[in-house]
Amino acid sequence: MTGTPENRVARAELIVDQRHVLDPALTGFLDQIATARRFVGRKCPSCGEVSVPPNPICERCYATTMEDVVVANEGVVRSLSVVYARFAGFPEPPYAIGMVQLDGADTAMLNYLDGVDLSPSADLSGLVGKRCRAVFVDPPRADFGGFKFELIA
Repeated sequence: MTGTPENRVARAELIVDQRHVLDPALTGFLDQIATARRFVGRKCPSCGEVSVPPNPICERCYATTMEDVVVANEGVVRSLSVVYARFAGFPEPPYAIGMVQLDGADTAMLNYLDGVDLSPSADLSGLVGKRCRAVFVDPPRADFGGFKFELIA
């Protein structure tokens, strides 16, 4: 422990192994990444919102989303962050992560974003709104590590 009695700091390390049961729509979404190298969202029959990754209910009107729709492998960066801290199970920093809205989708999804200047003095303000594309990994993987995004020059 360090610090004064009024401001004590204790160091602790926490490693959490998490396992989740996936919704069938999300399982299908991940399978399509590995087998067809494409993204399949779900379109709400009531309001028409297309969610990617797919949700079991519509985030806009709470109806059951039922129609599978293929969306593009390209889209727009909606937000991003450069990670400089080390986290267990993640790549060595620095790396960029971004929220990307794929063409044909109304929602955005998070993944690694390549092509970003990772220097601490880099100006990232002009990257929101930039076009990017999904790059699928080899060998194919049926999880969120099966692809990453890269900026289009």
